[in-house]
Amino acid sequence: MDSDEAKADRSLYGLRYWTTLTMQEECGQLLLIMTCCLRRIDSNYKSGMCESCKHFYTKDIVFEADGDVKIWWFPRVFSQSHFGDRTAGSNACTLIVLLVAYKCYESSIKIEEFINEQLPSDKLINAFAESIIEGNEIHEKLLKSGCLVHINLTVPEAMIAAGKNMRCLTEWKSLVYMMDMRDSLHNELTEQLNEWNRRPPERCGSDLFIVLIAENRSVLFIFQKDLGLITMVDSHQHLPYGAVLAQVPQNRLSSICHWYHNVFLKFYGVSPDCYELSYLYFKRFEYGEMAAG
Repeated sequence: MDSDEAKADRSLYGLRYWTTLTMQEECGQLLLIMTCCLRRIDSNYKSGMCESCKHFYTKDIVFEADGDVKIWWFPRVFSQSHFGDRTAGSNACTLIVLLVAYKCYESSIKIEEFINEQLPSDKLINAFAESIIEGNEIHEKLLKSGCLVHINLTVPEAMIAAGKNMRCLTEWKSLVYMMDMRDSLHNELTEQLNEWNRRPPERCGSDLFIVLIAENRSVLFIFQKDLGLITMVDSHQHLPYGAVLAQVPQNRLSSICHWYHNVFLKFYGVSPDCYELSYLYFKRFEYGEMAAG
């Protein structure tokens, strides 16, 4: 039987699953993490992961500097295939990166420069965790309903599947390249970024978000011009690590392109010769426009 206090907490936060705070073993801790994240999904609870959950997922996080690239490697349990005690793997990466983009936009998250021994902001870690949980849930519902033509969603398919949160999201460009990513990614990104800076879209109300898809894996590049930084978000596991965040100054774009190509070589044993870049932003609407249409 639940205590009166437990019932009150469950009622207040709308927990989909309930687990006691006295669980100390790893399996119990994982269930607690899942509950904490689902609590926000179900009831719009705004505090993200509790301190216990945050400690569990960041206690083994590893900082690395590779030239100009600053990297945070999360533990294996913090990845789309394992977060929340998953055992079945995940193909929800396109959904996850779009949700990260939305949460950064909706919460006005500014991603400051990564510094050794100083974890990324709570807001960013919470947004990442929630996006993994939500993205996996949406993908599983699509699988069970038989709505998926292919198990890996395209960007337009993921925008539709993510629902009303994406109605402000606009695709500026989407380009497919049948060429070696190692030799071309930096030049192609630079060309489009220069055009974005010269002629930004009318009523652009956000930073620029770029989804890179290669070898059926989607990652997100966040260009925050006012901070002069580029941050990459990758929810996949990279054994022995889990997800990864990487960052460079904007004038060192070539460094993160080279580093990410090496991620494919080191962790997956491939060198992509075909990839897609989708350039996205959140459109600024005038008062009343969203309600009207």
